[in-house]
Amino acid sequence: MGAVERQTQNNINQIEKRHVARYEIAKKYCENKEVLDVACGCGYGSNILSQVAKSVRGGDYSTEAIEYANKHWSKDNISFTQLNIKNKPILGQYDVFVSLETLEHIDHKLEDTINFYKSNLKEGGTLIVSHPNDETNLNLNPFHVHFNITEEFMRGLLQECGFNVIEVITQEGYPGFYNYLIYVAELKKTISNV
Repeated sequence: MGAVERQTQNNINQIEKRHVARYEIAKKYCENKEVLDVACGCGYGSNILSQVAKSVRGGDYSTEAIEYANKHWSKDNISFTQLNIKNKPILGQYDVFVSLETLEHIDHKLEDTINFYKSNLKEGGTLIVSHPNDETNLNLNPFHVHFNITEEFMRGLLQECGFNVIEVITQEGYPGFYNYLIYVAELKKTISNV
């Protein structure tokens, strides 16, 4: 599948346990919800979410990844779509927007990315995102673009973009490496003048 950071096994027991654990955390917020999983990669995470969700739409910019997802991880309540979030496609309004292991890879402003996520959420909807915590650019991961994302920065960004941070979960990294932070945030409801 080219030089990208992907989990291409078609058995959940062969997927990196830390990757699966992030989706298991997200799954807790998806029960009977319409879920959008952006940067779904090869689809195993969308499949995990679909175990409790009403429906899951997985999207990734890679046509190869989407083809793989359709072949190995498809179910009746999952659809996979090729998309590029840089183009800010209109994807609909979802109850839950999941984007794990994505922010560090995107080569444009994080504020633009969070606002794009927001535009695809129903009012009061839930956003679940993750990133390496305060990763230093030591060229250890050539696929990462954004470094030094801290919890303080991310909390502030989510607040500025209209979210209330409900929970931040720390997932320990490999010994000597950065931890991952997983944010669960709720889109603030707008106050009507009616």
